[in-house]
Amino acid sequence: MKVGLLVEGICPSVNKFIHTLVQQLVEGAVLGFWDGWRGLCDDQPRKISVEESWRFQDLGGSILSSSFLREIPRSFKFKMIQNLVKNDVELLVVVGNTMSFLAAYELFSAGVKVVFIPSADFVLNQEFYRMGFSTVVNKISECIYRFKNLSLASGRGIVLRLSKDFKDLIEKMRYLHNFFFTEADDHLLLWWNNPCCAYDCVIKVDGILVVSKPLAEDLALARGLAKAIPSFLTARGGVFMTYRSGFEILPFQKIREISLVMNQGGT
Repeated sequence: MKVGLLVEGICPSVNKFIHTLVQQLVEGAVLGFWDGWRGLCDDQPRKISVEESWRFQDLGGSILSSSFLREIPRSFKFKMIQNLVKNDVELLVVVGNTMSFLAAYELFSAGVKVVFIPSADFVLNQEFYRMGFSTVVNKISECIYRFKNLSLASGRGIVLRLSKDFKDLIEKMRYLHNFFFTEADDHLLLWWNNPCCAYDCVIKVDGILVVSKPLAEDLALARGLAKAIPSFLTARGGVFMTYRSGFEILPFQKIREISLVMNQGGT
């Protein structure tokens, strides 16, 4: 059985997940798609070996990379299904953000067996653990502390730019770290001098988060998630894997219902 794997989001510790998953299965059984959804659409598969993944398992970033698409054209769906069949992929594992869940749900609805694991920038429901989330919180706090001190000491206006997917987290952190933020089309701007009318440089925090060395907590949870996957290889339908007090497996439809309620302004 071949397992397809793609990564589309900010998820420190995903390399540990990949390495552990490869260890659990027969050598050559995991087929990674380079560049996330775009790689699946363009048919860019690569077999991942235990040896290759071992060298990167504790590092930040992803050995598969992400395309960070904001949306996936509907025309992509047929190409993706065609490429999964062409490569004999019986199960697709997706580590991804909110947009990725919606894409995975579309494939599931078309008959593809999918396991979905939320990345740190997954925002449909904040109570679920997301891969690399502890590392992301720690790194954002570190960036705020360091650049705030640098801004105040130098008298220079420094602004941090961050994905809007972290808005709920930033709203909670603003009182602890005493900063201001405003929203743009697809990102947030954080600063310390009010009003934010002029600044000397912008630091793009998303890039820092992507390559951040994962904390031990996130590495352990990523390893646990990967170890749990083989037991669900024969499960029917789409499943959503996460962690609260333990590893949880939820049907896609339940997460989809949460998504629809939130999009309609419910709670």
